[in-house]
Amino acid sequence: MVIKEVDVFEVIKRSFDWAREPSLKKLFGAFFAGEVFSSVAIGIVLAIIGFALFGGLLSSTLGIESMGILTLVAIGCILIIIFAAVVVFLSFYVMGWNKDQNFMELTKKLTITKFLSYGAFVVCLILAMYFGGAIYKQIMLSAGIEIPQFLSSVLPNLPISISIVLIIIFSIIGFFAMLFWTYIQSLFLMGKILEAKGMKNDFTEITFEGYVRYIKLIVANMFTSLFNWLNKKILAVQIILAILTIILLVIAAGQFLNLLTNENASYVERVAALGTASIALIPMLLYFIIMCYNGLRLIVTLPVRVLETKGTVDAIKKTWDHTRGYAVAALITMVLLGIVIFVISMVGSIIETIFQLPVNLGLLIVVSIPVYVFVAFLVGGLTGNITLFNTILAQIAFYQKIIDAEKAEKAKIIVKPVAAPATAAAKRPAAKPVAKKTSKK
Repeated sequence: MVIKEVDVFEVIKRSFDWAREPSLKKLFGAFFAGEVFSSVAIGIVLAIIGFALFGGLLSSTLGIESMGILTLVAIGCILIIIFAAVVVFLSFYVMGWNKDQNFMELTKKLTITKFLSYGAFVVCLILAMYFGGAIYKQIMLSAGIEIPQFLSSVLPNLPISISIVLIIIFSIIGFFAMLFWTYIQSLFLMGKILEAKGMKNDFTEITFEGYVRYIKLIVANMFTSLFNWLNKKILAVQIILAILTIILLVIAAGQFLNLLTNENASYVERVAALGTASIALIPMLLYFIIMCYNGLRLIVTLPVRVLETKGTVDAIKKTWDHTRGYAVAALITMVLLGIVIFVISMVGSIIETIFQLPVNLGLLIVVSIPVYVFVAFLVGGLTGNITLFNTILAQIAFYQKIIDAEKAEKAKIIVKPVAAPATAAAKRPAAKPVAKKTSKK
């Protein structure tokens, strides 16, 4: 297997282009502002919902009247809105982005899109937990166990089967709602970044068609990692390992079931069960390694899909061809990028911890809690978007390195000149010189 090299440090360096190039810096600002505004809006909505559902419980627990708690919630929400408006709009005016109509329109779209997608996810999650509580209520009542009065009054009286169906429905809706924002953070952002770099593409608008394309791409990526249909040898090995793992796990399950039902099981039977389960880990580990290798080979699927192809399957095939020999370089790149992201996240966590201290000490809670919540939104949005942009830009840089290497390889291929065929005149032997006869006098 040929191992090809990539300047991974240059790739990591170029992943910070968002902090250098004005067009990318503006795009980063739009995503950051959308993140902060939508997070603040979702936080306020959740605070209102929380007060409506649990205001009475909180009031009785803290010994504060409901109006007092409502006043604290209202003050906190107002302060958070003021902080968000001041910080974000001040940065807009400092950078001069407030005069850019396209920037303001993109910020508005991102704010609304994340609020709706994450809001729908959170609402569906709350409803799923709500109907999960209904199942808990029915189980407790059927067992003759009393539950707290406030739970009994809040949770609905529904059959367990209906509650399960509702949990499944809301879980599916919430998953696809969250997946829509993932589409914005991957395929749409890839299209916008490439557009900012002067590469036109069809993924620069938020559309339902783009969302469907993204779902197809991630499903194809996942399936190829699990069962690599692009390489018959790898696919055969994966199938053998999967079958072997299933057989060993079924045998181990039967042995453990026998141990549970047979109190007089011998020491040898216990060791045999543990041994079978341990042996099953070997093909599982090998399968996982191959799956990771497949994933590394598909590291540049997004830029290939945006720039080169019109279909999902073609994008997977071309990505596999592009990254032949680059799995090790991709692994090193991902490790270095992971270290960078970890450091950035740690810095963000330290900042959040500093602002959390007044809250933990109970100092001026009316102000310290809103300040901490806003700082958490601000730092979370900043670190999250740095991670997001670095990941996308690293993929683009890695892809460009591969393409540059391919072009350089093609340039080295020199066509050897072909000798011209011999002509009839060239084949004819040269005429011998004829000696002149001299006359004797």
